[in-house]
Amino acid sequence: MSPHKLDTPGSRRVNKLLQFERKYGLFDVLIKGHRFWDYARYSIYDQILFRRQDDPDIKGRGLLRYGFDLVTSLVKYFIDRCRIRGTTYDIVVINTTDRRVNVNGKEVNGYVYPIVDALSSTYKILLLDLFGNVGRNLYPCDLMRLRALHLFHSALSTVTTFCLKDINELNGISEKLMNEFVLEIDGNIRRQYLRQVYSYRLYYGLFKKFSPKIVAFSDGGSSKGLINAAHDLGIETIDFQHSEITFQNILYNYSSLDDDVEGLAIPRYVYTFGNYWNAEVRSPSKTVSVGFPYFDLATEGLFVHGEGKKYESIVILSNGYFARDSLTEVALELSTLLPEFEVVFKLRIEEYPHWEDKYPEAFRTRRNIRVIDDNSKSIYEHFSQCSYQVGINSTAVYEGLAFGLVTFILRAGEYGEVERLINEGHVFLVSAGKEIVEKIASNARPSECLDRERLFRSNSVQNVSQAISDVMNG
Repeated sequence: MSPHKLDTPGSRRVNKLLQFERKYGLFDVLIKGHRFWDYARYSIYDQILFRRQDDPDIKGRGLLRYGFDLVTSLVKYFIDRCRIRGTTYDIVVINTTDRRVNVNGKEVNGYVYPIVDALSSTYKILLLDLFGNVGRNLYPCDLMRLRALHLFHSALSTVTTFCLKDINELNGISEKLMNEFVLEIDGNIRRQYLRQVYSYRLYYGLFKKFSPKIVAFSDGGSSKGLINAAHDLGIETIDFQHSEITFQNILYNYSSLDDDVEGLAIPRYVYTFGNYWNAEVRSPSKTVSVGFPYFDLATEGLFVHGEGKKYESIVILSNGYFARDSLTEVALELSTLLPEFEVVFKLRIEEYPHWEDKYPEAFRTRRNIRVIDDNSKSIYEHFSQCSYQVGINSTAVYEGLAFGLVTFILRAGEYGEVERLINEGHVFLVSAGKEIVEKIASNARPSECLDRERLFRSNSVQNVSQAISDVMNG
């Protein structure tokens, strides 16, 4: 594990939480038969981090739309259920993240599709989709769309009550949280916990019916129920990395534990992008470096295209609502100080609709600022045509590094999440656009180069196939 030289608010916050959960033995608390803290700590940390701010870019839905969604999703569920009745599978893959990309002219999940496509000729696979936007003929495997059940569980969680013993336990933890973090276990945290309890029951029944040897997914923070369900049935669980894993990613940080606690919902394996990430998994999971299949697929030919070329272009990676003002200010400053450069501002997906209403006029009308507000080209194509990038703390920062971009981390928001990159000299830490301009003018480069193979192991499809075979035959 890497040292933590930066004394950032984020690292202090995580250390405080780790000490807190250890001090009070929170992993031992059972509520409704499940380990409450293990299921809820990710959403609790998210609340601590953002102080219950909701990103206004993500809007809620009306009751009428919810009802229509539920009915149409139910129809899809029953159609799928009837079609695959009585079937067993080698592997169940769960579409737990909704990153849709274009692969061979098809809108598919970038994390799931390349894996299913690579394994479908060898194993019988069932894809469980949680988002309701997967067509039956898009993937080379059987499909069951579960959105209806998750919508139902979401509604059920709003009316479910707790017994007196559980209420006392929740109140006790809430009081401790209030003393340490000025945070209470509110209705939102309780509902998120209950949804995972209900997901345990759902997946236990499905896994028992389909009898897979492996359950594979990419954990976005809501997979605790399915992990426990699989383990209770003796099924191996594999979490495919889909985002940055750092000390501050509490989902993979169980360093407060001295020993593995029986019953914790921790996957047996984490399949990482490359060796760089393995030390960042601070849990009992076994790490296996396999690479990132979509990255390999989408970057084919792009590295050769951009090799050795220097572009007067800077890509700025939006951090969304929570650091919008800081990055906007830097974009305007760079566009003024470097008028011959193009500033490519890559929005987050949730910002695409109506972004013009959220950014200032000076930004919208600046001649040499180009805003990327759709997926007509992959982010990798933009990287291949730039020489510099500015970001804070996203997976895209590492993907840009793989393209050899000179990288500037803006001291804003949760920049401490990439402290290892800063500590090891792979990036420049800056506070303003002027510092970036000075580095560019002097042709400065970070002191250490981060090898692409360490970040994203090559031949990922073959690596995944071999790793899956090892588990199947183990």
